[in-house]
Amino acid sequence: MDIEKIREQLKECNPIEDVISEFIHVDNNKAKCPFHEDKTPSLSINIDGQYFHCFGCGVGGDVFSFIMQYKNCNYLEASQFLAQRTGIIIPTINQKTKTLYDDKKRRLYSTLQKVSFEYHNALPEKVRSYLNKRKILDETINKYKIGFCDDSVCLSESKEALMEAGLMDSAGKPFLKGHISFPHFYRGEVVYITGRGFPDKSHRKLKKDKVPLEYLFNQDALHRKEVIIAEGEIDTLTLLQNGFNACGVLGTASFKREWVDRFKYCETVYLAFDNDPAGRKASESVGELMEDKIRIVVLPEGQDINDFFETKTKEDFQTLLNQSQSLLEFQISAIDPDTPRTKLKTVLDPFLVRISKLSDPEITAILKHIIKDHFKFDVEELKSYEKLIKQLKKKHKTVSSGQQKYPDQHEIMELLKNERNIKRFHPAQDYANGLMNFAIILENKPFVIFSDKRTVSLNELSKASHLQSEYVSNSRFSPDGVLDFIESDKEIDISALFEKVHSHIMRFILFHNPLHSLFLALWIMGTYLFMVFRYFPYVWLNAEKGSGKTLLMEVLAGIAFNGELVTNPTESVIFRDVSDNLITMFIDEVEQFRKRDKETFGSLITILNTGFSKSSVVKRIEKNAENRFVPQKYYAYSPKMFAGINEIDDVLQDRTVRIRLLRKKDAETVDRYKETEELQQLKKEIRDELYIFALQMGPQIAELYQTDEKPVGAEHLSNRDLDIWEPIFILANVIDLQRNSSDLTNAMVTLSKESLEDKQTMNVEQNETYKILFVLSGMLDELDPVDRKNEIFIYTASDVLTYFQGTEEYAWVVKSHSLTRILKKVDISSAQNRDDDGKKIRVYNINRQKIEDLFERYNINNF
Repeated sequence: MDIEKIREQLKECNPIEDVISEFIHVDNNKAKCPFHEDKTPSLSINIDGQYFHCFGCGVGGDVFSFIMQYKNCNYLEASQFLAQRTGIIIPTINQKTKTLYDDKKRRLYSTLQKVSFEYHNALPEKVRSYLNKRKILDETINKYKIGFCDDSVCLSESKEALMEAGLMDSAGKPFLKGHISFPHFYRGEVVYITGRGFPDKSHRKLKKDKVPLEYLFNQDALHRKEVIIAEGEIDTLTLLQNGFNACGVLGTASFKREWVDRFKYCETVYLAFDNDPAGRKASESVGELMEDKIRIVVLPEGQDINDFFETKTKEDFQTLLNQSQSLLEFQISAIDPDTPRTKLKTVLDPFLVRISKLSDPEITAILKHIIKDHFKFDVEELKSYEKLIKQLKKKHKTVSSGQQKYPDQHEIMELLKNERNIKRFHPAQDYANGLMNFAIILENKPFVIFSDKRTVSLNELSKASHLQSEYVSNSRFSPDGVLDFIESDKEIDISALFEKVHSHIMRFILFHNPLHSLFLALWIMGTYLFMVFRYFPYVWLNAEKGSGKTLLMEVLAGIAFNGELVTNPTESVIFRDVSDNLITMFIDEVEQFRKRDKETFGSLITILNTGFSKSSVVKRIEKNAENRFVPQKYYAYSPKMFAGINEIDDVLQDRTVRIRLLRKKDAETVDRYKETEELQQLKKEIRDELYIFALQMGPQIAELYQTDEKPVGAEHLSNRDLDIWEPIFILANVIDLQRNSSDLTNAMVTLSKESLEDKQTMNVEQNETYKILFVLSGMLDELDPVDRKNEIFIYTASDVLTYFQGTEEYAWVVKSHSLTRILKKVDISSAQNRDDDGKKIRVYNINRQKIEDLFERYNINNF
């Protein structure tokens, strides 16, 4: 019996978030802890890592741990419960057979966790001060429960339990006495403890016969695509608190070969060991185990990571990551640059063979930027090595391909003709060659239905077309809806469909501004046509807690095209699910993005910023069929809605329409949103009608969009604002045309103008250039210049300073030199002039033409 395989199967089929939700109320992966008296939600569920942790009482672990503690049962009973829950049959286990989990280990981890927390609670101020001097912040100390062991610590565990865990000897002496303790967490549990002597800096690890070292320090970091391996706990914690995803080894020689498989989800692994002989040796040995995914970070000579951050910043370390080397580059750079030329070729021979197997751009990069610079080759020496590599490369091609035949001119022409006739489109939703299409799922197999009522399997299409994705797995066009479209000649009443969508939203949500509900109904309809447009607006729900943001998103996700409500999504979820299924993504608690490390946060925001445009792609390096890492394109374009309390990224704001929500009054009532059979049927009907509407009207709406004229009512819009609002106005125009009315278009005119004013106010509040121009627009009307030379208007520095100090935005400015630095942002310079009495005075020279040009570019009215 493969016990570990059964264990993993049970975990895979029992997601921890689902299991915990059966026993206690969970909201956004947080809950009140059932294991202590919890007044506010302290229990957090980590979906990526599949573990829970309570920040109040410290209890944590995987799904087995939760069941054992909640049901007060042993591991075997918990396993049987999880097996019965999912219908998995596991072999009968008797007391003589090895159980699915080692109860001894469970007791061991419990002891380690209790002792760690008690050491942390006893941390002396002098030790905390020492850690602070090492740049380890109090927040980090408290989060990772760093503690101290001395005689004053009162431990709650029995002597037998402490001895079993290797934390105390038979005489009662603590093993870590006089040491700073570092608990090693994995999936919410403490699985190991190490010690660092204070003040002597000696290191202690638990004895192998008591607690074997089975995990890296902070091994939970391996769930992300990029990770940094540091040397030791201090270095790892330094990286973590600076926003980098990191794990640690306990000394350069402690990395185990069997740990390599744990990095299978990581695309890039940075090795950031100390820049000393031991660290460089470890970089090479670990690099050889992981091969292509390794990048080696070269710290300054003799420094470790903690030393580096004594004087450097996060940005400086990011520069080191950007400059990191492949294993091959690192090994070549380690060769003595003064090696005699007569011996150098022999030394380089094994590296030249490896280089010759790389792609041409990689070969060029290593030759010209590593070998040439490192050994200071002149042009002729470099050419000789280029020639050697070409010979080796030719030899590899001959061996690997035999007598490989390349297409002749005639065959190339035929390939070009065929390529020209191949259609390119996305099967999930697209408008191409005058036809609208959607993916449908029949018997778990993907098909594509076109607006001319043809239905073709995705497999057949992939042979004759260039598809943007061949892995469509999501469609909510029901069989009833598909049959209705194919068999019926009835056209969808667009006005009636709009009213049905609008009424559905209003049934559950109250809006402070009634125009918002009209906009959202149009936006939902647009999600079924967004591939017609080059741009499609994002929506930002901005409100306090309890204002109904999540409920509104849940209502909209139920009827939007491939709507998905997600919280704290990973980077890969965003670009893979969007690229494959073009999902309408509803992202709740967008503030959580900023809690990620800097690199992950930057990647997420970049994907979202680019996903506003149909032409946007995200590139990632992945293995191809030949097991080589190559760039892979993913499409990021899809409708997206964000909900949050605080401000979002300013570039992201520029792509959104903001909707403010207010809390509902007690007297205001709406229907409760409950997944009844009636509601499920209604949502299915709405979605089916929206699919059919898009298939019927998509080509006509595409024609309207492709004209050079602005939609009716959008004459006041330009540039990015027109990009955002054009799809909405086109849909409003089409509906009004059927109604023989202009009400919906007029409503969008009013709302778009309000949105522009709101955006300008936000820009003034958040953007320094906006603030400066906004104040200048008033000053130029109210303040007379002391002189003028053509387009240059001259103002005394004292007059300008007084005016700026009188505004809310710049009341804090005290001195002219501070204002001078501010005005440089809009290209306003200061100079010295003489007044009528010949005295020197400081003035500002303002080019009125340039400033008015900026007013126009930033949509600021000069009153």
